[in-house]
Formats: sequence, C-alpha cells, structure tokens
Amino acid sequence: AASARRPGRRCRRALFLAEAAVAQLLVAPISALVTPTTTTTPPALAPRVYWTAAEEEHAGHIYAMGGAEGQGVLVSGLRHPSSIAVDPWSSKIFWTDSRDQTVSKANLDGSGVEVILTNLQNPLGLTVDGPRGTMYFGDGGRVVRSDVNGKSTQELGSGFMIVATVISWTERRLYWCDSMAAKIVRYNLDDGSTEDVVTNILDPSGLALDLGRGKLYWSSSLIGAIHRSNLDGTKRELVFSGLTSPGEIAVNAEHGRIYWTRVARRAAVMAGDLNGTVIGELVTGTRISGAAFL
Repeated sequence: AASARRPGRRCRRALFLAEAAVAQLLVAPISALVTPTTTTTPPALAPRVYWTAAEEEHAGHIYAMGGAEGQGVLVSGLRHPSSIAVDPWSSKIFWTDSRDQTVSKANLDGSGVEVILTNLQNPLGLTVDGPRGTMYFGDGGRVVRSDVNGKSTQELGSGFMIVATVISWTERRLYWCDSMAAKIVRYNLDDGSTEDVVTNILDPSGLALDLGRGKLYWSSSLIGAIHRSNLDGTKRELVFSGLTSPGEIAVNAEHGRIYWTRVARRAAVMAGDLNGTVIGELVTGTRISGAAFL
C-alpha cells in the first residue's frame, strides 16, 4: 500500500519499506481498465527501504537503502515528492509530486524516469495495483483511478479530502480516509457504491488491512492512536495509544507486525506487534509522512 498527508502539512517526506519480513504489498487486483496478470503473488524483492525527501524547492530526492546495493540517491532534482509506492510486478517505483501536480515512475534503480500524469490538483495517497496495472490516489478532493502508464483515468468520487487509500483483494473494495469528514469510506469497485464504515475519527492519517483476520487498521495523528475494526467497521478497538503523530500504517499479518510513520520533529518508521506492543524504530529522518510495505 502504497502514502499522503494534507496539502501543506507535513507532506515533505514519504517512504516505502520493502522488508523481507513484510508479507505483501497493500494493493489488489480489482480494476477493469486493463487485463490482469496471471498471478496476484508479488515477485520477491530484495529487502530495501525507499523514501522521498523535499527539504528545499527543486531539491527533492528519492532514496533507497538495503540489499546488495546499499544506500544511495535514486532520483534527484524533484520539486516536491509527496507519496511513493513500489510495484514488484513491474519492478517500478511510483511517486506523486504535490508541487508539480504530477505522478511519475522509474525503474527500481532510479533509471528511466517518466512523468505519466500531469495537470493534477494535489495528488496524494498513491497506491499501485500491480496485477491489474492500475493505481489509485487522492487529487484535490477526488479519488482517481488510472492505468500505470497514465493513458486512461477515471474519477471514482469527489468531495473528499483523501489522505490514504488501501485495497481489499478479497472484497473488491477500495478504502480511503476522508480527513475532512473524519471517516473511512469503502467503495465497491463492481457497482460504484460507497458506504461509511468508520466515522467520528479525529484526524485520520493512515489505513491498512489484515485480510486474513478480516481487520481494518487506521491511525489518528492528533490523538496519537492506532485503532482497528472488522472490515465492515464493527468491533472497533484501540490497539496503540500515546504514540507521537502516527501517520501511514501497514500490517504484516504473517509475522504479526504493524508498521507506522512517526510524523514529528524526529520522524521515524516504527514497528510494533498486533497486540499493541511497540518494538522500536526501523528508519529515522525528518518529516517522514507515508509508508507502504512488501
């Protein structure tokens, strides 16, 4: 699954962690725009961390660390990269730029940079569905679906302030956080219907799914908490409290782990177990705002 924050508010850094212990990319085979691949099992990737930084104008970078390649800059000279996702099926990285109003992609080593969507309003919360070759993101109050080449786009809904999206492979549903309405919405990709599954959330910031256990997780930055519920919003419960500005989250159900970004002066990617115990920091930096995990 691929990350986002509100425009002008801590949207300067995003991160993608491809870690061997993390089970799957938080995307799903659901779009009818293109023909799906023959498998929904992602190819194995070397454990690497990918993140973006945009401390100054036209000084944005995409970094990676881990694996045989070590650590280094993959892409430079970006204006304001905001959210990032990695697609193991196509071996590509994708990112949004909230200042240039674009979506771009490149090879995993940073070569072959290509701008695939332009003239957007404020693209955030990017998620890539590798098997179907599609991507989803929020853009200036609307939810957008596009093929990964940017040749065909479709608006799924409008009137929202989208800060995160995630897809259920089993339900054929797209979930998104609407920070303006303080709720989580579930969109049916077959008939286009929507329903509110969780409401009255203070500052919803990130979303993740545990499909094996049928659970939906979300973070609330202002109150420093992570909650979960059933996929339909029932059985809501607190998992973590007392956290510092939790942002994007992802779940590794196989190993019983949950990961989140700490959006603060000393930002980090944190790890914990599904029982609510904090394990510690995986990556530290400044203004980290989003994460997606393999």
